[in-house]
Amino acid sequence: IPLTTTEDINILIPQTGTRTLTINESGATFLVDQTAAQIISLPAVAAAAGVRYKFVITTSAAQTITIRAATAVQNGTLALTIPVASVGVLATNNTDVIFAASNLVGSHLDVVSNGTIWMVDGASKLIGGFTVL
Repeated sequence: IPLTTTEDINILIPQTGTRTLTINESGATFLVDQTAAQIISLPAVAAAAGVRYKFVITTSAAQTITIRAATAVQNGTLALTIPVASVGVLATNNTDVIFAASNLVGSHLDVVSNGTIWMVDGASKLIGGFTVL
């Protein structure tokens, strides 16, 4: 069961290793260190209606960070804001959303489940800051 109190919504969790998230961590903001490659797996979407997570890059380094769903159910828009223009990457039924290596501190990704898909929304100031697979 997802956590629902206001106290639970503002949990900050340092994230430094590959792991699978739990539904009970819903509402948490994960502070992601890019000094080591990581794969962060989301729980099964069907059991996660209303679950949400936020991932924020806090240390920029030459490693990728992958946010992975078990099935191809990540959908949404990832903005790449650069000095001259804003462009985006569209996620359509993907399993992986990947923060590129050397992403800038403050780049972030929000994921929310409706029980059918994981909806994603994110921003990076790095050209090519996200890829989707």
